[in-house]
Amino acid sequence: MDDVIYAISGGLEWAPCTPERLKPMASPRIMLMSPVRLEREALRLVLEKVGLVVQACVDGIDELETLAASDRVGELLLVGVPWSAEPRSWEPLLKRLRALLPETRIVLLADHEPAEWMAPCWAANIDGYLSKSASLAVFHRQLNLAIAGERVYPFDLVRLLMAGKVAQEQSASASEVLASISQKEMEILRFLIDGFPNKTIAERLGIAESTVKVRVKILLRKISATNRTQAAIWALNHGLNRVESRNARPREAGAARQRGVEDGHD
Repeated sequence: MDDVIYAISGGLEWAPCTPERLKPMASPRIMLMSPVRLEREALRLVLEKVGLVVQACVDGIDELETLAASDRVGELLLVGVPWSAEPRSWEPLLKRLRALLPETRIVLLADHEPAEWMAPCWAANIDGYLSKSASLAVFHRQLNLAIAGERVYPFDLVRLLMAGKVAQEQSASASEVLASISQKEMEILRFLIDGFPNKTIAERLGIAESTVKVRVKILLRKISATNRTQAAIWALNHGLNRVESRNARPREAGAARQRGVEDGHD
């Protein structure tokens, strides 16, 4: 099994591609977008070769908008990224694609340095980044993971993310955001890095699950993250350590209530 295929599944649970993970939905409808006609036609042939159905081929977002207006969108959009594309200039386009297709899996197919694309991909909540240099077998496995609901990125990039070495785009007010996060919220962020659900976080911290739920929502809003995975990546890139969350000990519920934590106050 190729070790270049990894997926992000809840929190930061990084899992290698295995047979049991390669069970895509039945007959997913796939859309192809590329400004190059030959690439669109080649991708259609490749996908049909592995038994997948291409619903539509478009050269840009304007044609996609027409499909969306007629409610003819598929479950997955595969976007061919030109070699000349610049990550920063593509971020608005990726965000526009996500806004247009909120329920569709969006995967980029490119041949650039993956680390350069992480900021725009995470900012737009893109579901995967596949390499045009991959073999057909690897491409098929990666695509199946994306169809099955996983986030799929190259192995080398996964290692960088796990080490917190891939910086996301930061605004000029990053220091203000960090200053606005309380110690309790920092603790919750560490648990998110390990992919813990709200119930487990509540038990570890000795607070109500409802309180955790509210705090997570507040955290996502503060750091401009759209989901828990993005929050975990943000935490890693701002120096929070996974080990600290594993070593955290549950607090006595009584002590927590004394400090007013159950009421949502530090």
